Amino acid sequence: MSAVRDSSSIDMPAARKPRTSFTAILADQIAAALGDDAFTVAEICARIDEDADEDASPTKPNSLRTALRRGEKGHPPRFIVSGTGIGARWRVAR
Repeated sequence: MSAVRDSSSIDMPAARKPRTSFTAILADQIAAALGDDAFTVAEICARIDEDADEDASPTKPNSLRTALRRGEKGHPPRFIVSGTGIGARWRVAR
């Protein structure tokens, strides 16, 4: 004869807080750095690093570009670019 198990007696791990991806966190930092203005990638990196803790590693331009491009391709887009190359200026889509 098999014993019936009460499901409330089973030890279950506590629910985990959902993890936010690095790119999503970086996108939030980008949006805060941009405000209502338009900046180049280098300018955005400088603004984010200016507000970061002293022991934080500097923002990598390639990581920033990845977050900007993902935001540009989102539906609806989060960021908009004007121009091309090193002089391209990014802003928050409104």
